[in-house]
Amino acid sequence: MRILRSLVPVAVVAGLAGCGHATPSDARALVRVNQAGYPTAGAKPVFVMADRALGHARFTVRSTGGQIVVRGRLGRDAGSWNGRWRHVYGLDLAGLTRPGAYDIAVGRARARVVIGGPRAR
Repeated sequence: MRILRSLVPVAVVAGLAGCGHATPSDARALVRVNQAGYPTAGAKPVFVMADRALGHARFTVRSTGGQIVVRGRLGRDAGSWNGRWRHVYGLDLAGLTRPGAYDIAVGRARARVVIGGPRAR
């Protein structure tokens, strides 16, 4: 639970349309990361939170130079975070072990994450 409290919203996307599985650009979504960063070894939980179900939407992680270093699809919906964010999808970026800054994107929702920075423990 302590990890969840240290996560902060860093990107919000506006827009409403349709029902059922929305595309990331149709839903209001945000990507939550640990603002202090993550250590190079170990789990790196990231949460994608949305007001509508996103299904298995695509996500990418890019280096600051723009190179895609991880790509994939969201997994299962873990349920609601609260009344506003009714759909939560977890990503674990444990495979990112090279120190640096990376940009995570799910549709128009974006967040920057730091791996191995001075504040990451």
